Amino acid sequence: MATPYLQLRAEEVASTQDLARSELDRLPVVVAAQRQTAGRGRGGAAWLSAPRALAVSLAFHHSDDDLRPFSLMAGVAAARGLE
Repeated sequence: MATPYLQLRAEEVASTQDLARSELDRLPVVVAAQRQTAGRGRGGAAWLSAPRALAVSLAFHHSDDDLRPFSLMAGVAAARGLE
């Protein structure tokens, strides 16, 4: 059985990450937007949205200290979402 999650889509947001975190309650949250106006990369670096790009963030609660599998899972989820 698939894990239920909240999916939010927008043309423009300040930050997909900030929106995902603000909506995180019990369900995982996926936010997709065509443009970000205040996106950030690792360590707070500026993140610019290119024309025709898609910015996506995922927020969820976890209890495992080993987060390595999540990057692979995110890639698989992104590929399935684009099908």
